[in-house]
Amino acid sequence: MRDYQELIAKILRSAQGSQGITKTRVMYEVQLSFTQVKEYLQYLQQFELVSYDEQNRVFRTTMRERSY
Repeated sequence: MRDYQELIAKILRSAQGSQGITKTRVMYEVQLSFTQVKEYLQYLQQFELVSYDEQNRVFRTTMRERSY
């Protein structure tokens, strides 16, 4: 069983870069259900570690995440 911190780290690595990543792509890369991906991304947004680009429909890491 994977732990919570490992999953968070994988999602953040997936969302790095200027292009960002979609929920579906996170789901496949991190091997989570769609419901789980939504919960993790909401958590990361709550703590401003990822942001959502509505125009391109992708998630990206924030400067706050990069400072950790």
